Amino acid sequence: MKVDTGVLIPEYEEIYQQCLDFLSENYDVSRIVRQDFEKISAFLDDFYLFKPYKMNQLIDAYFVKHIPQRALYCVVATDRDEESAAEGEEEVLLTDPYQFFLIDLRTDMGKVLIRPETIGDKIFEVLIEQEVDFDIHPEFSRKYYLYTDSDNQPRVRRKMNREFLDVIYRYDDLVIQIVKNFMMVKRLQRINREDCEELAEFIFSVPRTLKKDEG
Repeated sequence: MKVDTGVLIPEYEEIYQQCLDFLSENYDVSRIVRQDFEKISAFLDDFYLFKPYKMNQLIDAYFVKHIPQRALYCVVATDRDEESAAEGEEEVLLTDPYQFFLIDLRTDMGKVLIRPETIGDKIFEVLIEQEVDFDIHPEFSRKYYLYTDSDNQPRVRRKMNREFLDVIYRYDDLVIQIVKNFMMVKRLQRINREDCEELAEFIFSVPRTLKKDEG
């Protein structure tokens, strides 16, 4: 992932500011210094959720605190205005920004993908059993598709209790990836304040449902 070399188009700059205003009014927010952006962008490269986009440029990143937890909030542009790029302007206009929240679950879940289930998933499961369904929360399994490698399935079943699944179930259209102890969440829509509010509420609800690893 690249660190930004441009600015958001005005339409999304205004929406982005609305999101920051909400976070600042409801949480303790601190901007990550520019010197650390390269580290943040390299860390985000481990997450599959960024792979489908044409390009990924980290625009901004903040730590959002809701004691005792701290999450990372980042905004990534996935396209750019080609005219501004072709004209060689110093500040290329960036478009199609998405927002992500990331938090440390304090327990290793391996690699997990959770997203809304589709008809195609149901058909494919008949041919190849790769989805993890939960008898403890069948409603969750009807609403969301959870995939992890077969070797990791016992750990997922052991650690994902009903309370954890229920927090996810209460929200619509979440796309979640877990890499070891870090969980990232987004929605498919471009950045907007309503999603920012719900994603922030969600990300701070999850950790308290899980038992932390010892040590």
